[in-house]
Amino acid sequence: MTRLLRLLLRLPLLLLLPLPAAAHPHVWIEATLGIETIEGKVTAFDVTWVFDDLASELVRQDFDLDGNGRLSQEELDGLVGISAANLMEYSFFTHLKVGEEERRIIAVKEFYADVLEDGLVRYRFRVQLPQPIDPRTTPLAIGLYDESYYVDIVLPPNDITLDLASGCRATPRQDLVEPLYFGSFFPTYLLLECQGA
Repeated sequence: MTRLLRLLLRLPLLLLLPLPAAAHPHVWIEATLGIETIEGKVTAFDVTWVFDDLASELVRQDFDLDGNGRLSQEELDGLVGISAANLMEYSFFTHLKVGEEERRIIAVKEFYADVLEDGLVRYRFRVQLPQPIDPRTTPLAIGLYDESYYVDIVLPPNDITLDLASGCRATPRQDLVEPLYFGSFFPTYLLLECQGA
């Protein structure tokens, strides 16, 4: 049984402790998003996740192979390898709409994991677009969410960075047409709106 599977099996049991009655989500992530533009075209974006206390604790327990209470670089590399392989099947919880087309994220670059001073586990990765996209001519929207709503990803507006020289801004928009998880969850996309579009 893989460590990630053990983690997923243990989380529901731990959540039987007194908590508000809700089936989902079970893991909470606070995200940041940096959108890279070159000459007005979006070329890549950088995503950072910080996991909640419980998920971080379970990850630290499961990947601390030598039991010394901290994750070495080798142990973090093992975590990255397992996580990247699993997240690839879920598009890294990163969704891209280019015009009317939804594009899956099947690979990321510079995937790192570390543990912050407060013990929270952090992932960082970079999504490189195959071709630059000009949001003035092609509508572009980015969403960070888990379609199963097992994981709730929160992206505070202040944690979105976009070069002001691009003439664009990222405006949150809920997708009210296609709700997820039996209609109880409406994913949010960041729509890039640019001057001269």
